[in-house]
Amino acid sequence: MKLYQLTTIVSLFLLCFFLEGQAQSLHIMNAYRHYKFKAATNYHDLLFLVRNSLDKKVEGDAYLMDWEGALLFVDDDEVYSVSARYRVLDDEFQIDLNGQTKAIYAHLVKGIVFKDRIFVSGTELRSDGQLNGFYELLVNGDRQLLKKYTVTQKVRKDGVTEIGKKTVSYHFRSQTSFVEAIADYHQQPHVIFEDHQKVAKLYWKSNHLNIKKEADLRQYFEYFNR
Repeated sequence: MKLYQLTTIVSLFLLCFFLEGQAQSLHIMNAYRHYKFKAATNYHDLLFLVRNSLDKKVEGDAYLMDWEGALLFVDDDEVYSVSARYRVLDDEFQIDLNGQTKAIYAHLVKGIVFKDRIFVSGTELRSDGQLNGFYELLVNGDRQLLKKYTVTQKVRKDGVTEIGKKTVSYHFRSQTSFVEAIADYHQQPHVIFEDHQKVAKLYWKSNHLNIKKEADLRQYFEYFNR
């Protein structure tokens, strides 16, 4: 019974997912199944959204996933059916474009949807300028909960990059804003939901939430995004 309830909850949750760009929203309710057979396979227009992916010599696993069928959302009306994979080594989403591996410019697309997960493009504002990249969307709403994958690496004298430990960090953004690190709010997590700070502070403490635990962050964001 519990498994059935969990499956139902997850299914309903996925049906309510949508990607939000920095200028306008992209609704993708039940996106993969809905768009799979409607998505374009003529990749001529994609040539302006990709670049050559450098063929790097690596030792270790540089990828989060192997090639999988996915939907590339450029904007509300432009969706492509592609085969894609994510190279954590350099925060690069790659697609197979007519037999050639191409890297997608993050700032030119909305995101990439797989059967069971969604990645969105986002921009961080750093001291040295803006950094565009990809984030996994964990919870959607007025404040999106995002997950960033990184990996330690070391380039040897022979030019081979040694891949080390994969790590994750958690971020958030509101509509039309820059991506921010949740770790920067470790002393005041209630400030993330600035319009509900008093209630957020009480909810965080009463539920004994831990800012380092993904399950706790999901609970926190799901509650206040309702």
